[in-house]
Parts: sequence; structure tokens; C-alpha cells
Amino acid sequence: MIIKSFTVNVEKERIFGIYLVPPKKPTNIPLILTHGSGDNSNQYPLVHLSKFLTKKGYLTVRFDFRGCGNSDGKEENYSLSSQIKDLEVVIDFIKRKTRKRSVGIVAKSISCVPAFIVVSKRGDISFIIALGAPYNIEKYWSKEELEEVKKRGYIFYKGFRYGWKYAWEMSNFQKKYIEVLKKVKVPTLLIYGEKDEKVSLDEAKAVFSTLGSKQKKLEIIKNSDHSFKLDEKNLKDLEKAILSFMNEIKK
Repeated sequence: MIIKSFTVNVEKERIFGIYLVPPKKPTNIPLILTHGSGDNSNQYPLVHLSKFLTKKGYLTVRFDFRGCGNSDGKEENYSLSSQIKDLEVVIDFIKRKTRKRSVGIVAKSISCVPAFIVVSKRGDISFIIALGAPYNIEKYWSKEELEEVKKRGYIFYKGFRYGWKYAWEMSNFQKKYIEVLKKVKVPTLLIYGEKDEKVSLDEAKAVFSTLGSKQKKLEIIKNSDHSFKLDEKNLKDLEKAILSFMNEIKK
């Protein structure tokens, strides 16, 4: 496979990303993989999945949201709005680059929220695979944290500086998020870890039941937590679930 880097500009800031090209000319649509909050495009298991899917004939794309990794922007300016804009710009870039009319999305953790929003309003997303997608997004911000970030303008969490805009958007988006899920009509695969410490099985079932897609599937990976750091056997289970779904929707 061939690995190439790219940059695209958004509001005078640079988004950095890489894409992997299979040895043979890809006939499948490109796949865009998105990372969770406060992380980057090297987040586990995105690198592994990118290589795995490229070997299966897909051009795969990973990028850092602004404020994360190698992309421009301050951490405290990272927000739900900026993630949506970043993802849309990358989609448009890859469509032009590959001359494909649509793409697929593989989103991890909280990035499933902007990914679902993009899917709900665009007609060029063929399917979405969501790893550990949350349902109750209000729970991530306590009243004390909201007061602190409002006062200081940011709050540190696990080494990342979250700003007021992100906190406000996420803590006030629950009702709209439910409506977004109802508007997702494309084939959707939800994957959760059996031991997910952040998203409960009840939440997983709530996302599944709320989704408007007629072609949707829920998979639980044994011995996995929210991060999907898996042993070899369970990693194969994750690969199998994704490949099985993608083969099904091709029929």
C-alpha cells in the first residue's frame, strides 16, 4: 500500500491527514476514520483498521481535527461545530481526489456525534460504522465543570484543554442529537465493547433503537472496553464484524 499525507485549509487553519492507497486501483468508495476527543488520528485502533481495510481494497483516510495532533488551531477552540466543518471539508477533498460520489465513515467514541450530524444532512455518505457511540452526551459535563470552564474559558481533562464552546455545545445538544439519530437513514453498524466503561449497553440499545436507518446492526465485542484495546482474537472479531457488515450492504 501507498501512504500519502495531505493538508486542507479551513478558516485559515490547516488540517493534517494521511490516506492509504491499496496496491490495486480501489473500486470501493473511500473510507474516512475519525478520532475521539482530545486525541488524534493515531488513536487505537484506527491505524490498525485503516491498514486492514486498505488491504481489503479501500482507500482509507485519517486526519486530526483542528486543535488536535498535527493540525492547526488551539485546543480550547476545538468544538462540535469545528469537528463538523473539518469532517465535511475532508469529505469534499477526498471526493475530489478520488472522483468518487460518496464516502463511508468509521467514527470512534465522541466523534460519532459530529459524524452522525454530517451523515444526517448530506446525501453523499453511503454508510457509517460507529465505535462506542454515546447516547447521553449531557453526562460528560457536570455542573461544576461547566461553571469552571465558563469562568476560566477552558478546563484540563486528561492533558487536553477543552474550551467553553465545546462544553456549551455538548451540554445543550441532547434533544437535537436524538433528532439527528432519527434522521440517519444510511446503513449503520454500531460496535461496542462488552466492558465499555463509558457507554452502557442500555445506551447502546438506545442509539440503535433511535436510529432512523432501516439497515442497522449492533455488535458487541467481547473483552473490549471503550478504547477497543484488544488481544489478537478479539481484534479479529472486530475486523470480522466490520467486514461482514460492509459485504452485506454491497449486496
